[in-house]
Amino acid sequence: MRVLFFIWALCSSEQALLAQTNRLSGSIADSLSKQPLPYATVQLKNQYTQQATTTDANGQYTFKKLEAGSYELGVAYVGYNNKSITIEINASETTAPVVALSLANINLKEIKVKASKPLFLEEVGKTIVNVAESVLANAGSVVDVLKYAPSLIINDNSISIRGKEAMILIDGRQTNLTGESLEGILNALPSNSIEKIEIISNPSAKYDATGKAVIHIRTLKMKNLGTTGNYTLGAGTGRLPRYNTGILLNHRTQKLSFVGNFTHQQLQQYVDFEATRTIKNALETSFIDNDFDNRKRRTEFLKFGLDYAITPRTTVGMLFQSDQNTRTRNADGTTKISNTGRLDSVVTLQTQGKVRYQNRNGNLFFRHEFKQKGREMALDADYGYYHTDFWEATDNRFLNAARTLNYRPSLVVSVPWTQPIQIQSLRGNYVHPTTKGSLDAGFQLRHTTVNTDFEYQSQVDGRLVTDAQKSFLYNYTEQVNAAYINYAAKEKKWNYQVGLRLEDSHAKGQTQKSTQINRQDYLQLFPSASLQYAPSDTHQYAVSYSRKISRPSYTNLNDQIVYINPFRQVIGNPLLQPTIMTNVELSYLYNRVWSVVLSYSNKANDWTNNLFIENNTLVSQLQNMPQEIMISTDVSYRKSVNKIWRTASGLMLFQVRSRLGNFEGIDFRVGNSYYLYTNNFFTFKNNWRADFTASYVSPQALGIYIISPFIQTNVSIQKTLLHKNAELRLSFSDIFNTLYVGQDYNTISQRGFNHRKIETQYLQLSFNYKFGNNNVKVKDRKIGIDRESSRINQNQ
Repeated sequence: MRVLFFIWALCSSEQALLAQTNRLSGSIADSLSKQPLPYATVQLKNQYTQQATTTDANGQYTFKKLEAGSYELGVAYVGYNNKSITIEINASETTAPVVALSLANINLKEIKVKASKPLFLEEVGKTIVNVAESVLANAGSVVDVLKYAPSLIINDNSISIRGKEAMILIDGRQTNLTGESLEGILNALPSNSIEKIEIISNPSAKYDATGKAVIHIRTLKMKNLGTTGNYTLGAGTGRLPRYNTGILLNHRTQKLSFVGNFTHQQLQQYVDFEATRTIKNALETSFIDNDFDNRKRRTEFLKFGLDYAITPRTTVGMLFQSDQNTRTRNADGTTKISNTGRLDSVVTLQTQGKVRYQNRNGNLFFRHEFKQKGREMALDADYGYYHTDFWEATDNRFLNAARTLNYRPSLVVSVPWTQPIQIQSLRGNYVHPTTKGSLDAGFQLRHTTVNTDFEYQSQVDGRLVTDAQKSFLYNYTEQVNAAYINYAAKEKKWNYQVGLRLEDSHAKGQTQKSTQINRQDYLQLFPSASLQYAPSDTHQYAVSYSRKISRPSYTNLNDQIVYINPFRQVIGNPLLQPTIMTNVELSYLYNRVWSVVLSYSNKANDWTNNLFIENNTLVSQLQNMPQEIMISTDVSYRKSVNKIWRTASGLMLFQVRSRLGNFEGIDFRVGNSYYLYTNNFFTFKNNWRADFTASYVSPQALGIYIISPFIQTNVSIQKTLLHKNAELRLSFSDIFNTLYVGQDYNTISQRGFNHRKIETQYLQLSFNYKFGNNNVKVKDRKIGIDRESSRINQNQ
């Protein structure tokens, strides 16, 4: 904090020396009657600064603390034509000439020519989805918008771009966790607060070296003074009901900006699980699992932030963000055990559970813009606290084939655990423009502590007893020091970027009852580069390269057990190592309509699920494998077909080559698959809109699994109401109820199939209402350490 204060004081002193006490005053009047116009909007700006105010009851205005120079004075008043004049300020007191506004000729019919941005814009290296003022502006939440973004595959709370897992950034900072918290936070952000979404499959060194693709959501920026807000209300039902509500408030004065957001979501959702497996022994012992899960989820999200402009170029601020996600679970299941095709016994299961995720984040920031246009510096101090309370108990009853006798006593297994995570971070960056480009440099110091208290309890003589062999206290600390430098420039028809990121990492994990310490220490460089050539507006070519690292989630870095039934469990792996990735992309863009992207990704030490058997129990565990290579081709088409119909359609082809390291008799596997999608948007008369999307993913080989194909179709209609301040939207998701996750496997010791169906077919009616000045656009900021929070796997 002393460092932050020193830099703030230094930059404030610079401004105090440079800034003058010059004042500008003037008045606004009607051009015919010469009467003053009260409460007119007056804006004063030049290339370095911008101020805005309103006239008083006598039509007078005043600007203070101005530097000498040339300014543009712009005036706007309802019912009058806007007007701009040039003002020279070179004295302590300057009086501007009276600005006379003429009435707009409202009796004449106007011909308005409005240039609108295309919904999907292809640029070399990225795809831009222009959400603001488009058919997606009131689609609901950010999650709903992402479903329409091209080249994305969304399934079971995971998002990938051309086969690579994506991290989500909002205004430069990642804002999501994983699993249920990911869905909760993104559902908390209304789509009409979004300006655009940038999809970057091979990001440069300025982004965190996570090895992931980037989805960068940019929120609307507040342009004028005043207050604006948005209220949302939604209700829906499939087999089970759901509803949501929320309010977003923004207020801005000349020096102070405030943003506040609160959302509440409550839903019920079923999960239908079916699995079969057969052990390749003399008896061909098989297990058939069926589980129907009813889940109730409640999510609250709160955010408020303040920005204060100390000087026109220096801003400080704070942000607080909190979310709480509570989920209860009630499930009924059976496991049928057969030998040589004949039913031997049955296990029935009743499971009850509750989990609560409580996340708190704070941010203090400092920004300073220098006189030179584009030159700026920033410092961010972040603190995050993520707490998970988990409890689940399963009552197992062991019956004979006829379900008339208990062949062994009932078993109750209870798994309570807590996991508080603390992340502290200090980040800084500096941008310096050059003659042909821009130099961007920065650093980050991040410290993380994870403390897991895990208990495995089973019933003995009618009471729960802790199993000391399966229970543990696990402490994990991680210190990452990183610095990067990135230079981007343009030379005639060429654009290029080179960057280098240095990371010094030290991690240590230890179970309290063990003397073994898992240490991971490394000092590595992560370079990136790209080259673009645009001989004309019709043809553009590019090549990019990057080297990245991906670390496992904290929950996987211990011996934690996920109990499914007596014969099926998932355990963590404290020995997981980071994955190093090398990514190369070649792209061609034709007329900004057609694009072709060839991607190559080489992952060393990647993770995959391994299956093995211990005492007839199937154990699933993440393990490192030597290598995975993925080659993909993405061909896409984005165009407004006519005045009514716009489409974004494409085809992606994948080949995944995995060297598993002899997992259960499988060493090398090659899999081919494709992803076909079409997103279509229709605009009709009388403010009616509609959209239709469909996608299909073919079977694909990933690790030891063959992933089943899935298809999804969605449709919605919406109507603008109340002078375009409100929108009513009716959507029908997964029309044919075909979206599910299926996995086949066939190893040296067993074969099987897993089928997991989450409720995705439902009707949703949503209402959005904007209030305040509709021309005011909102500004949003996010927590910096949320980049790291993506490793907090809150999806139990």
